[in-house]
Amino acid sequence: MLFRVLGPLEVETDTGAVTLAGHRSRAVLTALLVEPNAVVPAYRLVELLWGEELPDSPANALQQVVARLRARLGPLGTAIVTRPPGYVLVVDETAIDAHRFAATYRAARAAWSSDPRRAGELLDDALRWWRGPAFGEFADGLAGAAAARLEELRLAALEDRSALFLQCGAATEALTTAREVMSREPLRERPVELVMRALHADGRAGEALEVFRRHRERLADELGLDPSPALRDLEVQILQDDLGAPRPRRPAAATSATATPPSTLPAPLTSFVGREAEVAEAVRLLATTRLLTITGPGGTGKTRLALEVAATVVDGEEAAFVDLAPVTEPALVVPTIATTLGLREEGWERPVLLALSEELRRRRLLLLLDNFEQVLDAATVVTRLLATAPGLTVVVTSRAPLRVRGEQVLPLAPLRLADPGAPGRLEDLANVEAVALFAERAAAAAPHFALTEDNARAVAGLVARLDGLPLAIELAASRSAVLSPAAMLQRVERREPLLTGARDLPARQQTLHATISWSYDLLPDTERILFRRLAVLAGGFTRETAAAVCADDADPVRADVVPSLGVLVDHSLVVPLATDGADARFGMLPTIREFGLDRLDAEDDRATVERRHAQRFLRLAEDAEAGFRGPALFPSIVALETEHENLRAALRWSIEHDHAEVGLRIVGALWRFWHLGGHLSEGRRWTAAVLDLPSAAGRTVARARALAAAGGLAYWQGDVPAVRAAYEEALAISRELGHDPGVAEGTYDLAFADGLVPTRARSRELFEQSRRMFEQLGNAVGVADTQWALAMMAGLDGDYATARSLAAESVRAHRDLGDAFGLVDALGELGRAARELEEYDTARSCFLEALEGLAAVGYRTAVAIMLDNLAAVEDRLGHHVRALRLAGAADGLKEAAGGRVPPEFADLPDPRSSARAGHSDEQIAAAWAEGRAMGLEEVVRYAHLDPAAG
Repeated sequence: MLFRVLGPLEVETDTGAVTLAGHRSRAVLTALLVEPNAVVPAYRLVELLWGEELPDSPANALQQVVARLRARLGPLGTAIVTRPPGYVLVVDETAIDAHRFAATYRAARAAWSSDPRRAGELLDDALRWWRGPAFGEFADGLAGAAAARLEELRLAALEDRSALFLQCGAATEALTTAREVMSREPLRERPVELVMRALHADGRAGEALEVFRRHRERLADELGLDPSPALRDLEVQILQDDLGAPRPRRPAAATSATATPPSTLPAPLTSFVGREAEVAEAVRLLATTRLLTITGPGGTGKTRLALEVAATVVDGEEAAFVDLAPVTEPALVVPTIATTLGLREEGWERPVLLALSEELRRRRLLLLLDNFEQVLDAATVVTRLLATAPGLTVVVTSRAPLRVRGEQVLPLAPLRLADPGAPGRLEDLANVEAVALFAERAAAAAPHFALTEDNARAVAGLVARLDGLPLAIELAASRSAVLSPAAMLQRVERREPLLTGARDLPARQQTLHATISWSYDLLPDTERILFRRLAVLAGGFTRETAAAVCADDADPVRADVVPSLGVLVDHSLVVPLATDGADARFGMLPTIREFGLDRLDAEDDRATVERRHAQRFLRLAEDAEAGFRGPALFPSIVALETEHENLRAALRWSIEHDHAEVGLRIVGALWRFWHLGGHLSEGRRWTAAVLDLPSAAGRTVARARALAAAGGLAYWQGDVPAVRAAYEEALAISRELGHDPGVAEGTYDLAFADGLVPTRARSRELFEQSRRMFEQLGNAVGVADTQWALAMMAGLDGDYATARSLAAESVRAHRDLGDAFGLVDALGELGRAARELEEYDTARSCFLEALEGLAAVGYRTAVAIMLDNLAAVEDRLGHHVRALRLAGAADGLKEAAGGRVPPEFADLPDPRSSARAGHSDEQIAAAWAEGRAMGLEEVVRYAHLDPAAG
């Protein structure tokens, strides 16, 4: 028998083809063929067949469809087996043409180096299986991901066929095959390379260069990209008639840059043991897919394998690791990726997903997304990024597949165990993966440990009882300083009923649960209490935080948690994340943290611990907010970024428990961090969620401050109606309460509600009112802020002398206060006034000082504003090329940050206009492009150069 899916669905038997007339029957069979020998849940089949228009009895209706399908298949119908919670097609995979194609293709690649002619024959055999688009009518629906994966494999096979023709000197055949692929995927680079090489080999270098030119134009028009460095090198080689043999193509991904790009892959603390076959398979899969998901239950070593695969594949290219373990809201996946890649949401109009997509479109990157199982609803985000970024490859670790188009799944089984029937010789056991892992980790925990004839069988028995789960093995090995392998095995066997875990857990998770439980049960009472309380901490913790959240004078855990933390580290239940003195941080692996939360629910007062956690991070947020208006601006941002996951957890707790006071105070304290840290959309979501709580409806100071935060965040996203609504309600509450500081702040904020340009008279009046209030309150920061704002109003009116005087007062005041946040605004306004008064040295000095302060916190939107102002100075002085580079750099930074800035900061002439008097359009475009290509640090250095140097 043969199931054909490489084209319209067909089933062949010894007696002929089977006709499958019903659409639903074909859909069910296709779904089962997408995942042969795997159970497809009944609910998924029901969704595929009926969508939202369900029949009266979906289960019975599905059974009837399956019954008709079995009947139509005749004897083959027995291959469709009912297996809770659904159905499975039990079949030898060689009976599916897609698997025959893939196996033959793998054989062709394996034969390539030793027997190219045989490899070509095998490639032809593989490609003959294709009769049309994979999975036919279901290619864009239920079989979308599998169809895309097979199509990618087919294109790769065609490319390899062309490369083989070229290697064997058959340029005409190579050209025909490569052009077939290029016509279907015009933006795909490898067929372009092969066409160019084939044309050159056929003596048609001019045509090869024309192919490159058209490809470059298409890339620029459709994606805004340039060809890769390798393809540009090929153009030069053809121009110079210096084209040697085709260079080997690394199977994993893109061409690397000349300099080694940055990588955020964490450096493993331990060596990699075993899994060589899995690494090789993952690398092979990455040759034909851009989305690889490594799946398996907790503790199977998905993360460690993914890191090893990434390190193998990257080979000097750019890579980034994104830890999603602390993230539970799918909406936070994109901001988390963006933050990891150094992107921040700062400007108006452009969502962070668009900013991330545009950034990735310009990069060639391997992105490792770790612990995706708790944010599976964000899977479509991954496909959107892959669709818009041709140089992106994504490796995901997850307990469940993403089930999206183009995904290749690599299930990760436990480590290989010893064969029960083998004689158990030491040299054989030492090579068993699970045994080797135990031996290495045991030697790290107890330097005297060695695998010997006396203990090898006990180790083999122990790792077998632990089902070969790497995490369980490592936890057991960490006890080697106090227990022998035989003693560990006896404990596991003797306590088997206790170590089964929850009855409804899968077997492997029961084993892991049992192993963690065993380690937990071996702890002294104090350390057990500390361990389960630490589980409420997300994203890591310091010793001070551990004490504040977990210590209680009423029980054994005291403020000095260092000794107990040491015990937990020794037991591998807590891992050190950083060891920098007093700032040392610790954390838990996700699976262990889950266990800790279960124990906290069962054995402790979780509500009390979570309340202490929320209070701790409320204090942190409010302490950091105070630092924003002093010399501690940068340390405050760093502190909040470090504890971002814990702050999210505290906000989540306040929302889930309707504890508005905590939530309102946290969002009121965090809004400047969300603004400067590039988390505008996230900040608005949290603020709205807290303000909507039933207990948040009261007219309180905390609500007024949260509304002011909502208004500030909306202002920097250009949402004018939301700005006005938030600021007006905040001011109204403060007036009702007679809260004078809130009235002063609210009056100041309201001046910005509709923008300063169209409401200058009204805004000036509000600023004057707020200044008088701040003076009466003795609020020096508020007075200095209003002096800056009034200077800006004077500048907008063209009264630059008044603007200079007020701005200079504001600069002096902010310097005296040590307020770095307010100082940069005041310096910018003083520089603008000085420029209009033709005091260019003063203007340049102000802009450069402000530029340094803004660059220190990475605030690109404000850096761009200062660069535009500095460019205007240089333009006035006739330094046109310099002005063009600075303005071009500002344009690039604004685009990366989100588009544009508030209009009151953007009214400047375009230096390209004045440059046309003495420069050609080509020179102007070149200078502008040079500026746009500069990074943040590079442009700051350039801005400080002597203008005479260019």
